Amino acid sequence: MISKGNKRSIVTAVATIVGAAMTVPAMAQLEEVIVTATKRSESLQDVPMSISAMSGRQIQNLAIDNLEELSTMIPNFTVSDTLTVSQITMRGVGSGEDRGFETPVATFKDGVYMPRNRQTRSPFFDLDRVEVLRGPQAVLFGLNSTAGAVSFHGQVNRPGDEFELTLTGEYEAEFDGTRFRAVAGGSIGETVGWRLAAETLDSGDGWLKNDVAGDAGATEHDIFRASFVFQPSDNFEAIFRWEHSEAEQDGQTTEIVNGNLNLPGDAGTPGGFDARVAQYNALAGAYGFVPFDTAGENSVFDFYGTASENVAFQKFHEAIDNGNYRDTLGADQEIDNASLNLQWQLGDYTLSAVLGYSDYFYDAAVNIGGIKEVFYFGTNYEEYEQTSGEIRLASPTGQTLEWIVGAYYHDADLYTDQPNTFDVGKFYGIFLGLPEELVVAQLLGAPLYELGGADLNQSATLLSPFVSATWNISDALRLTGGLRYTDEEKKYQRRGATPGSQLHLKLPDGSFGPGLGGAVLNANGAAVGNTAGTIDSTNTMPEVTLEWDVSDSVMLFGRYAESAKSGGVATAGSVAASGLIYDDETAESFELGFKGRFFDGRAELNVVAFTTEYEDLQVKNSSVTESGILTVIGNAAKATAEGVELDGRWMVADWLTLGGTLAFLDASYDSYKLVGNLTVSFSDEYAVQGALEPSLVQDSWTKVAGRIGVASMDDRWSLVLLGRNLTDEKVWAGGQPLFGYDMVYPTMPRTVSVQGTFRF
Repeated sequence: MISKGNKRSIVTAVATIVGAAMTVPAMAQLEEVIVTATKRSESLQDVPMSISAMSGRQIQNLAIDNLEELSTMIPNFTVSDTLTVSQITMRGVGSGEDRGFETPVATFKDGVYMPRNRQTRSPFFDLDRVEVLRGPQAVLFGLNSTAGAVSFHGQVNRPGDEFELTLTGEYEAEFDGTRFRAVAGGSIGETVGWRLAAETLDSGDGWLKNDVAGDAGATEHDIFRASFVFQPSDNFEAIFRWEHSEAEQDGQTTEIVNGNLNLPGDAGTPGGFDARVAQYNALAGAYGFVPFDTAGENSVFDFYGTASENVAFQKFHEAIDNGNYRDTLGADQEIDNASLNLQWQLGDYTLSAVLGYSDYFYDAAVNIGGIKEVFYFGTNYEEYEQTSGEIRLASPTGQTLEWIVGAYYHDADLYTDQPNTFDVGKFYGIFLGLPEELVVAQLLGAPLYELGGADLNQSATLLSPFVSATWNISDALRLTGGLRYTDEEKKYQRRGATPGSQLHLKLPDGSFGPGLGGAVLNANGAAVGNTAGTIDSTNTMPEVTLEWDVSDSVMLFGRYAESAKSGGVATAGSVAASGLIYDDETAESFELGFKGRFFDGRAELNVVAFTTEYEDLQVKNSSVTESGILTVIGNAAKATAEGVELDGRWMVADWLTLGGTLAFLDASYDSYKLVGNLTVSFSDEYAVQGALEPSLVQDSWTKVAGRIGVASMDDRWSLVLLGRNLTDEKVWAGGQPLFGYDMVYPTMPRTVSVQGTFRF
């Protein structure tokens, strides 16, 4: 999916104020950023790829709570929640909304690969750092990563660390929200380090205003993390981490915009566009739409923002009630992640192993946003369980030839279901312009409902060996080459209910009568029913990088990589038979880069130019046809993403740094210090949907976030004021065409909170 090919996103400034009575070296340098993008600890400036990294302290200071907020800080990186999935987009490339797709931006948590986008939707909390690798990854992170990779690393306490306890409380004033956090850590003897962390959040009132059903978006979450480090000798270390999180959201944060009056299925409606406008306006009062203004003032049905205009949805009180799924709009999610990282030092060689376990369930009840009269109610339900392991052997560094060889394996089970009901009369009346009294349901004297949906049981195994080697040709010239092979098998059983062919009269007692079959209405004969099978995907992915140290402070590099993402089976209930199985997606990328340090380490500048060609890009589109709703899952022929990425920092003075971050230092006070930061993020306009629908274009925006307060000189306490989206920008995180209209997913408006932290 190409969704932001024309985006230019720039994080323009982060100003950090830290005043203290301290001595700063006369020739202070920029702080070195250490990353593990090459599976070894290296300076970010020495890694020949486009990469951004943010420390846990930066994440906390900038009040970044989740991946979506992080993406506003990093160019060419976007994250959004949609009706069915969480979408992660890199350099304009992501997957469609079908839950069968793996995300093309591979995510890793403490070294464990997380192929499902829901696995990393826990709030940001107690992180050591986040690394964002842009562009197709082939070897070291080459697992379905045709667009890039994101790696999360949690905090740990090591043996010998002193006891620590940090308590944080926060009150958010705009929506009356609260957040409490506690972190404790220390050592047990000389061989064990431990750390426990917990957070609970209640966001307060819903942030998407709605006079009909109540405001939407109120969220509660609880998260707990535990980590233990066992280090019995200098040659062995084991790190165990476990995380449990639960979250609940009330209501559905979607809106209907951009009404399309030129729909298929209106061949019997005389008078063309003007007649459709009149017919639409006649229905507007009954169904809660804003009337269409032919002069153009209200030609886009945008209900964002004000309570008087927003009729985004109404709770459907006649929900499916089988005891398994939600029956009111909103979502529940529960996630468990565990990892065991083992490392042995075998002489000069390093043997590493990463064992992982992950499971989650997600249960969301949805309808069509923007419609006062509900004709559709559905449930998106997922269960997932995964066990995985990776083993690596790394050679010593500083040799003419350095290498890493390893293999990865995982076994995963996925279950999805999406039962739904359609009030056929209302649906055809609203979206196809057919008078409701002409629908067969009215002739039969009872409402006519379609009971639809599809469930999928899938088990997947993935085996992937890889090797990477660096030839240090000279002190200034290095050539790195690598290869990864993947072999993935997916066995599936899919039960589908064809829309229109399972029509039922709703009886006076509220129950549904027997199915009437496809003769009642012209059912969508292209959709599929029950099926089962096996899908095999094998790919070989090379990567080559050439680095040249022009001087001790300047590096040039060129990088070539091929990456692939496995095919699979679609989950949409109304999928066309021709699109049930989608093929592998492949990417071929070229990059030229420059990384430099200047002025005795007081300035850095990084520039990367890239071009990537995609074959068989995995996409999804839904449309209304004369015979019903049809979802098309498949592979686009080709796509290209290209551009330039630039970042830099410059320590103008010991107290002033300009660039991706802007910091002020040395404003001293006697007994406390002033702390704060100011972040300005800008984005040009961009498409928010994979098929580049011209109606789904987000206007340019500028978001401002800030933090200011006071703290003790020893950082044992702080009291700060936090502001997020202070410009109150209205931004669509994503969107999709739906029944001739567009449904979008707005992001949160302005929030302001007070936060207090105490460390013992």
